[in-house]
Amino acid sequence: DTKIFKKQNSSLSQPRSSARLIFISRLIKVKFVDILLKSFKIAQSKSKSNLELWIVGDGPEKENLEKLAKELELGTSVKFLGGVRHEKLPELLNSCDFFAAAGMAGFVLNEALACGLPVLAADIEWSKEIINNDVGMLIPFGDENSFSQGILKMLEKKGEWKSNIKIQKEKIALIGAAVIIAIIVIAAVSPQINFEGTKPTTNTPQQATNIPKPTTTTASPTGLTITTDQRSYNRGDII
Repeated sequence: DTKIFKKQNSSLSQPRSSARLIFISRLIKVKFVDILLKSFKIAQSKSKSNLELWIVGDGPEKENLEKLAKELELGTSVKFLGGVRHEKLPELLNSCDFFAAAGMAGFVLNEALACGLPVLAADIEWSKEIINNDVGMLIPFGDENSFSQGILKMLEKKGEWKSNIKIQKEKIALIGAAVIIAIIVIAAVSPQINFEGTKPTTNTPQQATNIPKPTTTTASPTGLTITTDQRSYNRGDII
């Protein structure tokens, strides 16, 4: 929603000397947040600027990622903010310098761009549709060294990005509508296929449990666990 996701002043944007990266998603393996953390560590050791990384979201990989952050001795430079209400995301995005996604990412890329943030993303299908040289950078997937170089280049170009928000908002609307229509069509014409792309193993009618439900919301210090990813049908590769 570009009426909500837009460039605006944030109460969290206090004066700081550091460059702040942000990643927002459900914390699952296909997001490759481990690569993001390792890349951040490498970039941190080479950068002349102080770096911060905010990781927003909950999921089954959160504990492992927190453990990895400790092993990498990232200390307070990395903050795991947990689940945040979707309507609170614009404030977080507007308090950061750029968005970084080392693995699968989806609508949140559009939301970051709508808030005026350039995006550093892995060079994979969905990201290719969203990111170009005017609004960010695409980095070969799966290599923390390459991604760390991307972080450093993003810092070098800080303030030079030509984010054309008007054009990007049009793209957001078109792509978002297309994905929603595709989901509806697939659900309508392919009842024998579940959302994980496999046929049921029996001939019995597909149960409601074959359609994954959003993660149950739970209380956290920052709000309910409602992030962009909870609008998916177990489609961790898109959202």
